[in-house]
Amino acid sequence: MLQVCIFGSYEGRLRANKRFFFTLFGAAELRRSTLARRILTERAQDRAVPHNRQRYIVITLFGSTEIKAPTLAEEFLDLQEAVRSGALSLDAWDQLTADLARSDEDMVFSLTLFGGFEETGLPNEDEEVDSLALQRHLGNIGENAVQVLQMGVGQDDAHRRAVVRQAIAASA
Repeated sequence: MLQVCIFGSYEGRLRANKRFFFTLFGAAELRRSTLARRILTERAQDRAVPHNRQRYIVITLFGSTEIKAPTLAEEFLDLQEAVRSGALSLDAWDQLTADLARSDEDMVFSLTLFGGFEETGLPNEDEEVDSLALQRHLGNIGENAVQVLQMGVGQDDAHRRAVVRQAIAASA
């Protein structure tokens, strides 16, 4: 429920059970959950109406907090797992990602004093390429899917969603 970072650093994921982040004289790097995980969480909590979604509270004093998107490899693997397990269909994913994207603007309340806050950070190119290479090497992502996913590196959210969807089709 609460994550406190004082005179240090914290790296973690935004999760449903942690809603409040407080950073004092430190740095926090938070990663959004993948779209597939967020959709499954919303379904499990039976909250299909966007205005009913809970919000995160981020307070940063004399420090830095950054909220970053998951890598394309993470997005792909979570969606692939959800589709293969039958927990999520691609049609439902298409519809629900649009709903989630619209509600993302109201997802975070932040207060920053004498520090920095970034909410729209994308993984840098090195992180993306390394993540794709690792998952390719491990055999989790096929070559066709990797080639498609590489087109989403450094792109905005809408383009990234489209690339992940195309990569799922290319891996089938």
